[in-house]
Amino acid sequence: MNPELLDKIFLDRLEVFARIGCTEEERAFPQRMELDIEVSLDTSSAVNSDKLDDTVCYLAIAEKINAMCRSGSWALVERFSEDAVGALFKSFQDVQAVRLRVCKFVVPGAASAGIEIKRSR
Repeated sequence: MNPELLDKIFLDRLEVFARIGCTEEERAFPQRMELDIEVSLDTSSAVNSDKLDDTVCYLAIAEKINAMCRSGSWALVERFSEDAVGALFKSFQDVQAVRLRVCKFVVPGAASAGIEIKRSR
């Protein structure tokens, strides 16, 4: 199914802390990042049943990403982003596409810097 025609569940500005950076010094302590996450899926079952079990819970998305952040270390936001999307696809079989925007706060004079990726199954 075309991901553009699917419903979207989103989290905006999810604050996470991860060991990320090109140098060992940057990775020595978890850095604050903000993530915008959008997952595409068919929510018609949840619409009809009104049951949480028939959709993807946004709290479960946040918990999955936070657990990943606590357990890993990355040099690049590009790799972090791919790992995050992979974790979502692995954990939530109904998700057909993910748009992920990762913002770091490391460039003097810039509100944030980062990457946005879009992936589909």
